[in-house]
Amino acid sequence: MATLLGSEFSSSGRKRRNCNSNIVTKLTSSKITGKGFSRGTELPGGLLQERDKPAKWHGIPDLLQKLHESSHPNSDLSHAHVFLKSLSSQLSMEAMSFVTEDRKTAQESTFPNTYTFDLFGGVDLLVEILMRPTLTMQKKKPKMNDELVKDCLSVLYNCCICTEGVTKSLAMRDDFVLFLFTLMTNKKTFLQTATLIEDILGVKK
Repeated sequence: MATLLGSEFSSSGRKRRNCNSNIVTKLTSSKITGKGFSRGTELPGGLLQERDKPAKWHGIPDLLQKLHESSHPNSDLSHAHVFLKSLSSQLSMEAMSFVTEDRKTAQESTFPNTYTFDLFGGVDLLVEILMRPTLTMQKKKPKMNDELVKDCLSVLYNCCICTEGVTKSLAMRDDFVLFLFTLMTNKKTFLQTATLIEDILGVKK
């Protein structure tokens, strides 16, 4: 967590108002209470870019904002897929590190990229993108690109194995769990879907 919050003191040694801490605290509080920002993509883009380097967010909030803006209903999701790939490359590296470290405890190993991704609403955004075809009122349901679906599922799985609480939050969404079973009928997305379902059902009563 210290990596995300940054230093509490100015160069003169005096304690300063920690902008990074305020953002993280407000986002965490909104997740618990349901009040305030519903996701980090609602924050001003300029603020996210300004605080990105000091907070070591690695551009994730900015990429999430671009992913959100390019994934509205009836939009061309090919643009969204470009931003998702950029995010996926960062998160998959952490997941690989997690596996090779033999699943160390949270005290021994931290994964700030996946934490930042979830904190700024990335997990909820991917669930929305995946389930969008089921929410449309159109008679002809829009078809999602299989590669986009696979990348969404892979990122969600990486978040599940690296960031505590993500698997449980997904398991609580019965609509999403049932939706995943429908994705298993597609041979192209079967492996990624089955892998995520296995992880989710492992924590679901």
